[in-house]
Amino acid sequence: MAIIGNIRNRMGLMITVIVGLALLSFILQDLLSSKYSLKGGPQTNIAEVGGEEVGYKEFEQKFQENLTNARSRQRDGQVDEDKMREDTWQQMLNERIMKKEYGSLGLTVTDDELLDMVQGNNIHQVITSNFTDPKTNVFNKGALIKFLQNFDNLTEEQRNAWLEIEDYILKDRASQKYNNLITKGLYVTQAEAKRAYNDQQKEVKFAYVVKRYADIPDSTLQVSESEIKEYYEKHKDQNYKKEDPSRKLEYISFDIFPSAKDSENIQKKVTALLTEFQQTKEDSLFVSLNSETPFDDVYHTQGNLPHVIDSTLFKAAVGTVYGPYTEDGAYKLAKLVARSTRPDSVQARHILIKAENGDYKAATAKIDSIKKAIEAGAKFEDMARQFGSDGTKEKGGDLGTFAEGQMVKPFNDACFTAKKGQLMVVNTQFGVHLIEVTKIGTPKEKIKVGVLETKIEASSATRNEAYTKATKFAAENNSGDAFDKAVGEQGLNKRVADNLKKSDRSIPGLETPRELVRWAWSASVGDITPTPFEFGNKIVVAHLVATYDDGYVAIDELKEEIEVAVKKDKKAEKIISDLTADISAAGSLQALATKLTTQVDTLDHIKFTARGLPGLGRELDLIGSVFAMPTGKMSTPIKGEQGVYVVEVETASEVTAPADYKQNIDFLSKNMQARVGYEVYKALEKNANVVDNRASFY
Repeated sequence: MAIIGNIRNRMGLMITVIVGLALLSFILQDLLSSKYSLKGGPQTNIAEVGGEEVGYKEFEQKFQENLTNARSRQRDGQVDEDKMREDTWQQMLNERIMKKEYGSLGLTVTDDELLDMVQGNNIHQVITSNFTDPKTNVFNKGALIKFLQNFDNLTEEQRNAWLEIEDYILKDRASQKYNNLITKGLYVTQAEAKRAYNDQQKEVKFAYVVKRYADIPDSTLQVSESEIKEYYEKHKDQNYKKEDPSRKLEYISFDIFPSAKDSENIQKKVTALLTEFQQTKEDSLFVSLNSETPFDDVYHTQGNLPHVIDSTLFKAAVGTVYGPYTEDGAYKLAKLVARSTRPDSVQARHILIKAENGDYKAATAKIDSIKKAIEAGAKFEDMARQFGSDGTKEKGGDLGTFAEGQMVKPFNDACFTAKKGQLMVVNTQFGVHLIEVTKIGTPKEKIKVGVLETKIEASSATRNEAYTKATKFAAENNSGDAFDKAVGEQGLNKRVADNLKKSDRSIPGLETPRELVRWAWSASVGDITPTPFEFGNKIVVAHLVATYDDGYVAIDELKEEIEVAVKKDKKAEKIISDLTADISAAGSLQALATKLTTQVDTLDHIKFTARGLPGLGRELDLIGSVFAMPTGKMSTPIKGEQGVYVVEVETASEVTAPADYKQNIDFLSKNMQARVGYEVYKALEKNANVVDNRASFY
């Protein structure tokens, strides 16, 4: 049924709404029997949420259900299993957290509410959107009632799809109720609206003199170990705290690229097929057997093929072979297989009868009876609406206009060789179709080209050579110091992977590096990978630099960074001390600039909400200071990011108050309420003390 099809096509979005923001996904790598807990024996719990265990079997069962449902919604049945596994985790996490929260509040959705959302006076938008007449864009409640009355006659798959809809509606209503409980208790006062309005509207113009930190050489300052430690302790909660345990590693890669010899050998291999390709009469079979890409069994107009084929084969004789030539990292041979004059496009309509359980015989019999009825005078569009089983039925089977190659081959070939008005019965992987071409486009000369392709890839000898280099490097440089020294001496490109979580599956620049992440969590600081890892075309040697298990970055790793910060503070102290004396002597900003052999600069139209200042960058302390100053008075020294400033506010605009602040209150309220769902859920998730063991399973 088209309605069920539409409903199922929307379920991917629905699941996303239910489970919220997805994190990174995981791939199953080991069987349950190989996973062990700290207590010994198999670890069977994939997680713990608020003290409630999430069993491996329970999780996998839910994952398989979601996977099956998702595949049924895809025409080709292809689903990203990694993302689906992550969505399943988020779904189960959300359900456990919110179920407990709803229970503590006594929040429920009654049967009467569900009935009202399905067929009452407040029908849920998911229902109305699927029972809306496409011609009138008006909700058809009669069609909904008819569908529900026929529920027991639906297939099991269709009934399950509807039950998914009901489950979504219930959860959506519960979520709305919960969010309403919170948002209705939030409000913005007039004082808050007035302050926000003034911050947005008020502008200042100020002049300034700056003494930059860069004017004082770093070499003139010394920083002691005690100063570094003092700075670290003072700023560690603000700047150096890690929310979750993580790892930091450095790595180098020995890239595997095809050698000149590899390219030459592949060219010889392709060239050896040239004569046989010219002589064969079974072009598609020959390409299928000898090419790394499938045979393109479609006719193309000039201009729709790669330039090298367009320019060499379009006017050539059938059977002509061009090549070998290189394109997209491969050696290719291209053969002109056929030439034909065919429409540039067609318009068609169809009626699809699905072959349930592969029963094409029954589907064909039904199509034949429909065909006879049309030939006897029945309207094609009426029969499509009555018997069609895909999304075109409500449009009388109309597929619109399409170019060659847009439909599956049997369907395409029938349409582009048919006469206008001809009724054709065609089998495809979707079932049995009754097709009628309603409009034929302009005839065009087209060609069919068979391309035999072999990618230029590194040979096993080239790959082994790279692996040998990486192995030798790891063996000779098996400590952190040796690793760093060798990288410098050999001019290698060292990359950093920081903040690696235990369950991470990605590292920038590496293809599927899950095993390297696993190693980082089993190694000790200073360890070098005992044997190189191979990821795609890279052989990797890594060095574990740091582990963050206590929530803070280690002070040893921050010494250089902290030393720069301490020197900056020392420079600021010296500049402030000097400027304080200079200000007293100067008496004016211009006189101060003259004494410092610099100039007075001016900035205008600066708002309190500005994130940066023209020519100065991010100077939030400076912005805050100028808005707190009276006009016409020179400031005391202000410590900034680039240097120390002395400023004088020249003008400050007067803000004209609006008649009322209702519009501002509404804007701020909506902005605040828009954050409720996400921020409240993240707070509940944090309070749930989630113990995530997925990294032990996937």
